[in-house]
Amino acid sequence: MTPAPKAGNPTAAASHHGERPLDIAFIVPEDRQTGTYFRFHNLAIALVALGQNVTVYSQTNENHLRTTRQVRDGVPYVFCPTVGGNRVVISPVNPGNIARRLITRITPADVYHLFQPYPSGAIPWLAIRARRQGVFAYDWDDYWMNDEFGLKHPRGLNSHITSIWVRFLESYLPSHCDLLTTLSHNIAALAHRLRCARTDIVYNGVWEEEPADRQGARIRLGLKPGAIYAGMMGWSGEADWAMEALDACMHEFPDLRIAWCGKDTTAVVNRFPAARSRVDLLGFLPSSRLADFRSAMDIGLIPMGDTEFNQYRLPYKLTDFLSSGTPVLASDVGETSIVARQLPGVAVCRPTKQAWLKAFRDRIGIHARESHNQRVTTSRLIEMLEWTHVASKLLDAYKKARVSSIAVA
Repeated sequence: MTPAPKAGNPTAAASHHGERPLDIAFIVPEDRQTGTYFRFHNLAIALVALGQNVTVYSQTNENHLRTTRQVRDGVPYVFCPTVGGNRVVISPVNPGNIARRLITRITPADVYHLFQPYPSGAIPWLAIRARRQGVFAYDWDDYWMNDEFGLKHPRGLNSHITSIWVRFLESYLPSHCDLLTTLSHNIAALAHRLRCARTDIVYNGVWEEEPADRQGARIRLGLKPGAIYAGMMGWSGEADWAMEALDACMHEFPDLRIAWCGKDTTAVVNRFPAARSRVDLLGFLPSSRLADFRSAMDIGLIPMGDTEFNQYRLPYKLTDFLSSGTPVLASDVGETSIVARQLPGVAVCRPTKQAWLKAFRDRIGIHARESHNQRVTTSRLIEMLEWTHVASKLLDAYKKARVSSIAVA
C-alpha cells in the first residue's frame, strides 16, 4: 500500500539525460491492486519519471471481448480479457487466460520484466524469450511455496493446480532470466542455488510526502482523537498477536486502541471479546485515506513469527508507516532484520509471541508517557528509498544485464 504517487524527481531524471530511453514491458499476472501491484506500479511511475518508456501488460478481471487499454498515473496499461472458469481455478493459472495472454500482442521492447511466478504472465514471457532479443528480467518478491499461502500442502483442486504451477516456476524461472530482482537477500541466495546468472536487491520505495495532521486524519477516518492508536495494515498469520497484546494491556492503558485497515479480520478480532470494543475495523481504504491512516497512528505494528514465509519477505507496510513519520514495532526476522538497522524509528523484537507481548507493552508505555504527536524523521528513509532513486538503480541493473546479454550473444 502506498500514498498516491507524485511527479518524479527531476534531479534523478537528469542523471540519465542524453541516453536513449529504454522500452520496458512489465508483464504481470492479473489486475489485483494489492501487494505486488504497488511494487510494479510505483516502479513504472518512477521509471517514466526517469524518461523511460514503460508499458504494463496485465489481465482484466472482467470478461471483455477485446484487449482494453488504460493510463494510470501516467503509465499505460494493456489488459487482456479474462475467460470463464476463474471460480474453478484462480485467474493466473486458468488455461483459457494463459491462451488469451499468448495471443495478446506485446510490443517489442528492450526489457521484458516478469512479476510473480504465475503461468498467465510467465508462459507469454518465456514465449517471447524464445523468439526475441532483449533483457529478460524476473521479479521474485516473495517465496510463494509456503504454508501461509496454503501452497506447500494444498487442499482442494484449486490449491493443488496453483501449487503445481508455482512450485515449477519458482524453481525454473531463476535459471532462465538475465536478471532477477528481489527485495530479500534470502531469496537472492536461493536464486543463486537455482543457477541464477545475476541478482539485484531492489527494495520497495516511498514517495516523499508531508504527513497529515494526526488529529485531522483521525477525524476524517472516524477515529477517536484522544486515543493511543496502534495501526495494523492488512493481515498476516500473526494477527492474533496484536489482539492478544491489546487484550493484555487494555486495562493498564485505558486510551489504547487498534485501528485496522485492509482485509476483513473480524474472525480474528472476535476471538478476543473483551478487546473487541477497542478495535476500529476500517476495511479497504483508497490511497488518499491510506495516507491519513498511517499519519493517524501513534505506532505501526508488524507482528511476524519465525516462519518460512517471513524469513524471505520484507513487508511493504514497514516503509509505508515510516514514510508518514510513524514509528514501527516489528519482529526481527527476514529482511526486516537488515532494513530495521538502517532506518530510525523501527523497534524490533524476537519473532516469538512472548517477545512481542512484552515489546508491545513497553512501546505503548513509552507512548503513554510521551507526547502522542512525536514523529520519526524521514530524511534517511527518503535518501535510501525514494522511488525514483530505487528505479534509477533498477535502470542501471537493466543496462548492465543488457551489456552482459549482448556479450554472451
